[in-house]
Amino acid sequence: MTTSPSRGTHRSTNRKPSSVRRRSADQTYAPPADRPLDRILSYRIARLHHLIGRTTANVYADEGLSSHQWKVMSVLYHYAPMSASDVRPWVSFDKSAISQAVKQLLEAGLVVRRLHERDGRAIYIELTPKGRRMSERMTSRVLCAQDELLASVSAQEKEALFPLLDQLDAGLQAIIARGSASKAEE
Repeated sequence: MTTSPSRGTHRSTNRKPSSVRRRSADQTYAPPADRPLDRILSYRIARLHHLIGRTTANVYADEGLSSHQWKVMSVLYHYAPMSASDVRPWVSFDKSAISQAVKQLLEAGLVVRRLHERDGRAIYIELTPKGRRMSERMTSRVLCAQDELLASVSAQEKEALFPLLDQLDAGLQAIIARGSASKAEE
């Protein structure tokens, strides 16, 4: 038998015993202080990602968008014009998912494709005025949710948070680059 924070104790067949009940949506998860899994960074970040996603899901759902469409729009809002392949480093899904999201956004009139000014073969995408307005509305709501999330964090901790995340990001990229380089040498 194993233990999972979202499912309680369950058999290895992934079926829950009848004595285990699901938490209702309004119950919060409070990990015990002695839980070793909560000291594993990748687990904690994945859990935070999931929880933040749940708190912001209504933002893009209210606009009739999927999370993939919202992520593509967010990247385009800040960095467009760019090719669909240039979106990939900013999101956590594959080329086909990006292509599908772009296609749906095109159909909704939220993005437009344009030929690159200098290279007539390259196709760039960018938000339409309608897409920019929608992105601004959603970004404002996401930032409000973020403010609510960070309300219990001190000003000093807030000031340190994003530089610390930047350090982790750079460190992970360096580790990945070293791993890629060492594999190429083999």
